[in-house]
Amino acid sequence: MSQEPHRFYPDSLKSPFSFQHKLLRLLWHWVWLLCFRPSPCFFPKWRLFLLRCFGARVSWKAFVSSSCRIWYPPNLQMDDFAVLGPQVECYCVHPIRVGVDVMVSQ
Repeated sequence: MSQEPHRFYPDSLKSPFSFQHKLLRLLWHWVWLLCFRPSPCFFPKWRLFLLRCFGARVSWKAFVSSSCRIWYPPNLQMDDFAVLGPQVECYCVHPIRVGVDVMVSQ
């Protein structure tokens, strides 16, 4: 009688995210903590630059508050004059588009 080897986690509990995805999120978390979050309010282009470096498709005319938390930048798209206000939790597991002249606040 052969038995299937014991697995610590059943398949239903495995993460749907790849190792690369998790690694990018971890790196983004540290960049957010050290570079994005402490940036002064008059450096919005710096925050947009950091988001673009991590794959976000954001317009240079958009505005993202320094206290805004973004879960996974590659799933974020922001059009002209779109705003993510203070304390916004942008939990973008799937692609999110913030359209022209739209403000998200919390």
